Amino acid sequence: GAKVEHLGTVNGTLRIAGVDEVEELRTVNGNIEVYGADSTVHARTTNGNVRLELSHVHGVAGTIAETTNGSVILALPADSQADLEARCLNGNFLSELPMAMQGSLKPREMRGKLGQGGVPIKLHTINGGIRVVALRTTV
Repeated sequence: GAKVEHLGTVNGTLRIAGVDEVEELRTVNGNIEVYGADSTVHARTTNGNVRLELSHVHGVAGTIAETTNGSVILALPADSQADLEARCLNGNFLSELPMAMQGSLKPREMRGKLGQGGVPIKLHTINGGIRVVALRTTV
């Protein structure tokens, strides 16, 4: 399938759709939006939101979404198997998918399993919230 290795900008939104693998997306002042990707996505912004819609969750490389000032929204198929780590210092974490929570040594950090666990997913923000939602298929 299609693969993007590196894409970056300073002031602007990065929007990608229908790519299997996205190794590195970086922007400073802008949002990152990925639609219909597989589970290998690494997205980082400083001042902006990250929205990832993953159509499949598999593989070992996993997904990383990081922002400093912004929110992270991750949409996954309801039957996803993943090990999730979510860290938000000044914001709330919400998952509408059932998660088996595990203990964490750090405050404001959540670890849990979706399904039986599997693909590593790391979601980090400092000033913003994190939401994990069920991927809704559009017709």
